[in-house]
Amino acid sequence: MPQRRSEQVLTERRQRVLAAAIRHHISTAEPVSSEALVAAAPLGVSSATVRNEMASLASMGYLDQPHTPAGRVPTDSGYRFYVNRLLRHLPRPTPREQRIVQEKLVTQRAVEPALETSCRVLATVTRCPSVASSPRLSASRVRHLQLTSVNHRHLLLVLAVSTGEVRHSLLLVDRPPSASQLRPLNRLLNERFGGTRLEDLTEQALVASTRTLPAWDERLATILRFIADSARGGTTGRLHLRAVLQHSPEGLEATALADLLTILGDEALLLRLISRPRAGRVSVIIGSESEHPAMRNCAVVAAPYWLESTPAGAVGIVGPKRMHYERALAMVGFTARALGESLSRLGMGA
Repeated sequence: MPQRRSEQVLTERRQRVLAAAIRHHISTAEPVSSEALVAAAPLGVSSATVRNEMASLASMGYLDQPHTPAGRVPTDSGYRFYVNRLLRHLPRPTPREQRIVQEKLVTQRAVEPALETSCRVLATVTRCPSVASSPRLSASRVRHLQLTSVNHRHLLLVLAVSTGEVRHSLLLVDRPPSASQLRPLNRLLNERFGGTRLEDLTEQALVASTRTLPAWDERLATILRFIADSARGGTTGRLHLRAVLQHSPEGLEATALADLLTILGDEALLLRLISRPRAGRVSVIIGSESEHPAMRNCAVVAAPYWLESTPAGAVGIVGPKRMHYERALAMVGFTARALGESLSRLGMGA
């Protein structure tokens, strides 16, 4: 990428000036002048030198001047350079913030409350809307399944999942199997698929495992297809959202707020944005780096939470580009790790 070539030619002083300008803009929401920067940051150089360095940074695409008499503001490339430097040595939350996350999560006894708690803590500390996705099929396992005839036309499937979810599904059939027929089927399916990932509970696998059972003509195939369809349903991929908008010092500009509300109202977009992190790293998407127009004034910080070496879901925050990235990176990364550990204690991976 072109910005990476530009990063290589930034002198140490220009890096310090850029970082100071971004921090000052984040704190004040105002365009940054050289005089204000010299007064606010210990750069050890004159205002004229800072002015020249800021002009160079603007010519390289890291700063922009919205109005001729005004100071300069960071561009998406400027924020990206700043964030990339932070990502080299990921910040950590304060001991108090770590304690809050751990104490809140350790009391949870089910997956959905743990996700809600993670969102609530993230939103409270970062002052940005927070999002968490439920575990994927690849991270959810079968705890128990039970087929029961409820009347002469309906068959009930109860499917207990490692996320704590219990699914109830009704199948309309012409002649439900008898209890003597369902008993060996329930026993065989639990022996074969207990502890199996939901994504492996496919129609093909179910058919292969029941070949030793007496044939029930077309009814058995219908029931097995019904079980496979039920395994793919449920709350997998569900989003939890907690919105706290207390961005200082002046709040959000109208355009930024409108864009943020557009993103928060689009569940598919949110899921796509927070699901981009790979290899267990915190990921940051800044403004135009996303092709969605509503992201022009916004940024997303997200990280996956893991179960059994598998990325199970993700947590993150959505806010203005002018967010406190140190706190956001620290809190999102730590909360994702703590959530994975909490869900593992609940037996999600077993």
